Amino acid sequence: PFFVADIGWVRFAVFHGAWILPLWDSSEQALGLRRINVLFDEAAHIFRPEQQRQFFTLFRDLRSPYMTCNASVYPGVTSYGSSFEAVHDAQIESLNRDIHSATYREQMREIVLKQSGSELQSDIEKNGENFDALALAVSGNPRLLLKTVALAGRIRSSDVQGVLKDFYRNAIWAEHSALAERYPGHKVLIDWGRTFVEQHAIFDAVQKNESWKSEGKSERTCYFWVHRDSPQAVIEAMRLLAYTGVIIKMDSGVVATRREIGTRYAINIGCLAAPASNPIAFIGELKRGLTIKRFTEYGQNHPPFAEIAARVGAMVDADLSSALESLLRKPVMVLDLTEHQQWALKSINISTVGEALTSSESTFQKVMYIGPVRSRKMMNVITAAVMEFLSG
Repeated sequence: PFFVADIGWVRFAVFHGAWILPLWDSSEQALGLRRINVLFDEAAHIFRPEQQRQFFTLFRDLRSPYMTCNASVYPGVTSYGSSFEAVHDAQIESLNRDIHSATYREQMREIVLKQSGSELQSDIEKNGENFDALALAVSGNPRLLLKTVALAGRIRSSDVQGVLKDFYRNAIWAEHSALAERYPGHKVLIDWGRTFVEQHAIFDAVQKNESWKSEGKSERTCYFWVHRDSPQAVIEAMRLLAYTGVIIKMDSGVVATRREIGTRYAINIGCLAAPASNPIAFIGELKRGLTIKRFTEYGQNHPPFAEIAARVGAMVDADLSSALESLLRKPVMVLDLTEHQQWALKSINISTVGEALTSSESTFQKVMYIGPVRSRKMMNVITAAVMEFLSG
């Protein structure tokens, strides 16, 4: 906002980072500038993957000894594209705290104390165990902590129990389900994601913890693993769950049983604890034995995954708005696919976006030289391209 017309080159340089260097020397003394800092708020949005990739290509090109760029992104749901390597082209600073850190409790307490009055500070000191339960329930998210602390009021046991049960059983899921109203094309993915977490991920984690407890083992888990070759619909559902904070994407390339590779996620601890009769005690016990090395594994052929893969086509066959129907009638050339992939679709008479989305693996196996393994990968690539197109 402080740039004026007579230094319009700076404004131009934001879009042409390579021009900064030759122009800098002649302008540094006149302008009194040592460095340009560009801040991008809400730089990437979950439902605009193509635009995200374009943005991060620009972000990389803006690198210069005289310019610093900072962008806020959503962990686990941002599409950086093939030309941008988040690890090499940027320095990632996570706002979430590590729940396994020895100083986690102090970090979260400090965040709250900086924004609270003397009365709340006194309540936190008196009810340390209750506060610790709230802090662990947010799985490292400072914003969620400030929100739930405000809802808990005096941090008494009854207040904290009520917040843990109500917020993580109702409010956070209401926010997730509300996405279906904003993005009707994703309704099946959103609803399936909730069902998967509630009926499978949470259930399996609780069962594992109870089994280990009965065997006298100290390990506890809130983690699960999804095979990297799982149907694309599953990956999209995980992205949506991570966006609303129900799960957290931990890391990719994790080796599991039989040397299979996949992505590890964490269930929000508040969501895991909410169904318990005493969430505070549940969280306290979980914390004592929680280890990232133990997790539930879901392979690429896990039955619920096959269900959502089959339903992705069904969700666009029923009760569609005219706008969505119009998108599905568009030719496959609008999809972000390679020339070879476009040719493959045409060779089996798939000409529209809707036909591509509703095709099965057996359909793709009709393409020359495509067998069962490559047909799964091809279906995932095409499904991802279709979902991206329908999203933005």
